Amino acid sequence: MIGTSALVAPFAVAYAQQAGETHEEAPEVVIYGILDNGTLSCVRPQDDLNEADIAAFGVNNVGELIDEVSTAASGDEPVVLVNGRPVTSLADVSDLPAEAISRIQILPRQAAAALGQPPGRRVLNVVIKNNLQQATLNAAATLATAGKGTAWQGEASLLRQRNGNRTSIVVRGKRTDPLLESDRSIPATDAASLFGRTGNILPYPAGSLEIDTLLSAQGGRLVYTAAVPAGRERPTIADFAATANIADISDAARLRTLIDKREGIEVNANITRKLGTDTVLSVNVKIDADRSDGLNGPAGISLRIPVGSLYSPFSRDVLLSRALPALAVASDTSNVNFGTSLTTRLGTWRLSALGSFIHANSRRTIETGIDARTLQDAIVAGTRNPFAPITQDAAPLLVTRSRAVSDLAQIQAIATGPLAQLPAGPVTATIRAGARFDRFNARTTDAFATRRSRFSRVEWSLFGNVVLPLLADRKLGTLDVQANGAIRDISAVGTVSEYGASANWRPGASTELSLAYNVQRVAPSAGLLSEPVVVTPNYRVFDFIRGESVLVDFVTGGNPDLRTGQRDVLTASARFSPFAKLALTLSGELNHVRSRDLVGILPPVSAAVQAAYPDRFQRDSDGRLRRVDSRAVNFAREARDELRWGFDFRHAFANGVPGRPAAGDDSETSSLQGAARGIRVNARLFHSWTLRSDRTARAGLPVVDLLDGGAIGYGGGVPAHVVDGAAGLLMNGMGIQLSGTWRSASTIRGGTTAAPANLYFASHGTLDLRLFSNLAASFPKASWAKGVRISLDFTNLLDSKQRVRDDSGLTPSRYHPDLLDPWGRTVRLTLRKIF
Repeated sequence: MIGTSALVAPFAVAYAQQAGETHEEAPEVVIYGILDNGTLSCVRPQDDLNEADIAAFGVNNVGELIDEVSTAASGDEPVVLVNGRPVTSLADVSDLPAEAISRIQILPRQAAAALGQPPGRRVLNVVIKNNLQQATLNAAATLATAGKGTAWQGEASLLRQRNGNRTSIVVRGKRTDPLLESDRSIPATDAASLFGRTGNILPYPAGSLEIDTLLSAQGGRLVYTAAVPAGRERPTIADFAATANIADISDAARLRTLIDKREGIEVNANITRKLGTDTVLSVNVKIDADRSDGLNGPAGISLRIPVGSLYSPFSRDVLLSRALPALAVASDTSNVNFGTSLTTRLGTWRLSALGSFIHANSRRTIETGIDARTLQDAIVAGTRNPFAPITQDAAPLLVTRSRAVSDLAQIQAIATGPLAQLPAGPVTATIRAGARFDRFNARTTDAFATRRSRFSRVEWSLFGNVVLPLLADRKLGTLDVQANGAIRDISAVGTVSEYGASANWRPGASTELSLAYNVQRVAPSAGLLSEPVVVTPNYRVFDFIRGESVLVDFVTGGNPDLRTGQRDVLTASARFSPFAKLALTLSGELNHVRSRDLVGILPPVSAAVQAAYPDRFQRDSDGRLRRVDSRAVNFAREARDELRWGFDFRHAFANGVPGRPAAGDDSETSSLQGAARGIRVNARLFHSWTLRSDRTARAGLPVVDLLDGGAIGYGGGVPAHVVDGAAGLLMNGMGIQLSGTWRSASTIRGGTTAAPANLYFASHGTLDLRLFSNLAASFPKASWAKGVRISLDFTNLLDSKQRVRDDSGLTPSRYHPDLLDPWGRTVRLTLRKIF
């Protein structure tokens, strides 16, 4: 066993290959618990990647690597250890260059509770090289092969690691150019066709079939629309007869962005210092700022021209619909993230203190329409020509401005150590005490009022976990059980309790079986409760009751009435490695999830959803959907059962035969060079099968089957099957990575009971491809090639688009392929240089 000098809270890395050590055959990497007598009980990583394994992915930094290797992780941010020591967040290491780490380990989910963190979260241990100093420049350009869509990114980083001390800073700038609907083949909506740059005459009141009997007589047929002749400020009946039933359609596609213009900058800095043999202090600061600007379609204005007006040739009141310049949308966001961690040891106990502070500031400006009241009064009074150019002073813009400022402060104290010695090993305990403070202030101002919201919440928590080794037998294997519980006192909610238990049995070195049950209380975030309420006009939705695409006023923001929910999770998993000398792992995981009062997004409007949330949808007198309040809601009950199974495989061939780099090579990049001399392959393939997914919106309402007609969003129902996989090859410094995802078909049932109307989402798959070359391997004698890598990434390689059709086989305009995926296939060229 490895000595106690490697121990860290609450586990320690028993073996961590550092830069400068020889690359001999390494023992199995094991994470160990602590005993006061120096003996150790183990929790083994589920996966362990060394430097050469990492090089085979061709990624630039730790964050990209984690995206590659933790595909089975839950939606929560993983618990991160750095050299076995807990840190406040992934930001502590996410921007480190991939060359800075000697290995990364993925621990079983049961390890989260032993770390004092919520059970069930993925746990990652990043082992950083002991001695490394480098500067890195990175530049990338992205282009959509369909044209127009472009994005740019530049990055510079400095890193110094020596004797356990680390100083790093990363500066990143990025820009995305705007993409208009006119850059893609987006069809015009019916609503957009009513408004023209010169204008259209329509019947008054709305819904009438004929503009004017005089015009119909002049045109020789019933006239229901007529374009205003260009350049005519006093048009006659004859002028309108020439444009009878011909609409002036505004080019709305030029006035609406599919992808907004975005610009941003990020700075991430870290200082880590060893304060003694067992004490490490780490401080991380991350600052980012982003701005986006977009267009939300033309500002439409409808004006009544009364009969008898000096400017009207008609014998009755008519309606003039005109399109004015585009409505603009702009937002500015900035965030400051501060995190610090201190780890030390007191006797046989490991102590950790974690603190973080996040300050977020956002401003948003939305032009929502035109204030036509003064202009309409002038037209009725005869002092304003409705056909003359409309100036901004005559019809000022209606603008909504919102601002939100939030603060989140957290502190945790964690202690881990031995309680007793059992025949099978030590009993270890973890205790975590924590406090959290949320504050959120929001203000929204429009032409009619100013609305303010304030929110604050204080939470105190106490968590405990005990690990009991019950069996350690050469024939029967090892068996460990964990039990944990937490008490949380949340202001305005009260005291809530959480608890869980798990068992882990390893009958042999190649097999592992686990069972876990956890009860969690989930409080809605401050943003979900108090975000500014904002109305965005001209927002595309699909009305599943009427079976039509419409433009609505779309309401977003916080909902102060959200309640705290509960989630019960039962997980059974198995892992099997059939070959001792081949890195092939078969795994499966079955999740049984039941929830009450959990918060989620408002589903798209259907008969069932409208019955459950009648106050969230507004329709006009004709029944057409005009307003959707999409703020989050509580769902009375949810149920989901899912089976995920598949395999991971990695193998190395040095000089054509399986092996490792030669022993005694002590350069920091020896593993990378070893990979360059030989061949490395990796592959994974997983199938997620959703066996059950249903929910009840409110008590007393029917259960909605999300696998058979129900919907969680406008993107379709829940697919029963999802397959994701990847395969890669690294040879002589050049590599290829191919990854893909396939989702089975789904259906959303719409219409009414008397007249059902369904929407069918076809099965859909995408492939991504990365090609990269470390030029030093191809040009070993060229000094300019040292540390240079060039990468070419294809996203959605086959330009695959989701296909959606209705019962008649047609695609609603809301589901046009270019609306669902404006980018399509993209090519990204990256040039990277290490100094």
